[in-house]
Amino acid sequence: MNSMVNLRATGDVSPFRFVKNDTGDNSGAQSGDNEESVGVSQGDNREFDSDLHAISGDQIRLQPESLVRVECGGAVAPGGGVKSDADGKAVAIATTGTTNEQQNGIAQETGADTEIIFIKWEPKV
Repeated sequence: MNSMVNLRATGDVSPFRFVKNDTGDNSGAQSGDNEESVGVSQGDNREFDSDLHAISGDQIRLQPESLVRVECGGAVAPGGGVKSDADGKAVAIATTGTTNEQQNGIAQETGADTEIIFIKWEPKV
């Protein structure tokens, strides 16, 4: 059985975004470009009239499963590795070049900018 993981937000976190550890104990923030992530925020909003999942001081509720839903920041293909973009969205990992890509998961379906897709949570460098 999976247990629910929560972190204290140190800034704004949108729903379905990659989340990273921050400097304080049990704290987290929305991931930035190519950053190592510890999970994906759940899809709920903090209040009925807010488009944010959490603001500074709120609990970030991470999806506990190994198959999670994340918002895309560009085109991704099934079976392709995904990483975080500057907004914590999933984008395809470059397969060429010298930049070390921080994979957060593997896309399970086709996705495009702003679409929410399933990925298999599988972080690696």
